[in-house]
Amino acid sequence: MSPEFVALALRKQRLQMHAAQQRKACLEVLSDVETVASRVEYLQSRVQMLGQALRRHAWVLALAGVALLVVRPRGMVSWLQRGWLVYLGTRRARKAFAAALAAMRNLAAG
Repeated sequence: MSPEFVALALRKQRLQMHAAQQRKACLEVLSDVETVASRVEYLQSRVQMLGQALRRHAWVLALAGVALLVVRPRGMVSWLQRGWLVYLGTRRARKAFAAALAAMRNLAAG
């Protein structure tokens, strides 16, 4: 065998080993992304279940609000401010979670 052929065969073998290492590293990264995506989906489903439970029992929340308005009108204003901030925060968080989840799905699919 010629020395050039042996050198090419060794280079080919090194490149194949390097490609195998890269595939293994990519699979590890994808498994980490998949783990994070599954946790985000679990959290999103729990938040949706909480939202559904609150919608089913909205009359209880409304009754509590009316009772608070009658008993402590000034307290009601502070609770309304807090509720408004929570509402805005959850809207932003929902949008951020949806965008992050879509990005992770695109990474996993692509």
